[in-house]
Amino acid sequence: MYERSARGQGDLAGPEDFPEEWRRRARFRLRADLNDLVRKGQLERHFVFRRGNLYRLSRAGELEAQRLLHLRRDPEGRQQHARDGLVSAASRAAYSPTIGLEAFLGMPQSQVYGESLTLDEVRVAAAFLVERGLATLHEGDAPHSLKALLTLTGVGIQCAESSLSVKDFLMQNGHLPTLWDS
Repeated sequence: MYERSARGQGDLAGPEDFPEEWRRRARFRLRADLNDLVRKGQLERHFVFRRGNLYRLSRAGELEAQRLLHLRRDPEGRQQHARDGLVSAASRAAYSPTIGLEAFLGMPQSQVYGESLTLDEVRVAAAFLVERGLATLHEGDAPHSLKALLTLTGVGIQCAESSLSVKDFLMQNGHLPTLWDS
């Protein structure tokens, strides 16, 4: 809504103004999320004849949208998201705590506020996890870097089972942060 308003497309929007994929996948979830944002004071609801309920961002909603857009563009925040996402996705694998980087890029955990992580960001996050002993990376003979498999170590599994982010887990276990960790 914030971006729609910034493009001059008006500040009132209804569910039909949202992307088709949102409406198809999560029709009931979308309505629940809109109602939740109204309760939080981030959206204002307006009834318009023949269109039903339309929504407008409140000032609090505009500030939250700006904060989320900043997080989506923040390189460090994207790296932390990639690390946490890789650990989470690998821990949920069916047979072993392993995830292919290619498979990860197609998962919801690879989305940062609606924007996909890049291959480079995922590779850097995987290297970080390997350096800290949370995972191993098997690239095999595949010439394509997406075919690499990331497997959690015992410590990586402990990290996944904790309710902490990778960064917090490492700090809690005596790892002193460096510029690389921030």
